[in-house]
Amino acid sequence: MPPSERGMRIPLSTALATPYSAFAVAAVFAVLVAIALRIAWAPPIHTYLEYVPVGVVFIVLIWDRLFSTWSRDGWPELCDLLVVGLALLRVIVPPLPFVSGHTLLTAYGALTARRWPLRAIALVVLAQVTSTKIFAGGSKTMLGGLAAAAIAAILHRRLWEAGAIRREQ
Repeated sequence: MPPSERGMRIPLSTALATPYSAFAVAAVFAVLVAIALRIAWAPPIHTYLEYVPVGVVFIVLIWDRLFSTWSRDGWPELCDLLVVGLALLRVIVPPLPFVSGHTLLTAYGALTARRWPLRAIALVVLAQVTSTKIFAGGSKTMLGGLAAAAIAAILHRRLWEAGAIRREQ
């Protein structure tokens, strides 16, 4: 018999860590981003297709990291902040002319996901971003984003493993 049927309460952190909650957060955030875009300047439809999906990956990446184990030294989380910061900075001030922020964030999310909802959403959005980059131009920035995401994911994994080794000693 599950704990909720025996009268025991499920801890909030456990309930929020379920795949259903990740998808619910993604849906609510997508609606909020679309409403914010509509209120801000009523953009054409392609603007929604550009910002809403990557916004969903952003929020599910945060959700994925909030409800999973953290490293004790904080280096993998710093790597997450660096990638998210670069992707966001790429939108405002393009410091990386050969790296797509959308591709960087979605590929990094897919490669470093700790739970399957982030991996699934990031892969779907990465497919959408990739097809847009191929057909609308920008395949060089797409390849740069994929390369940067792969390097960041390797760094993230190495930092995570180094922290785990230090914890065991």
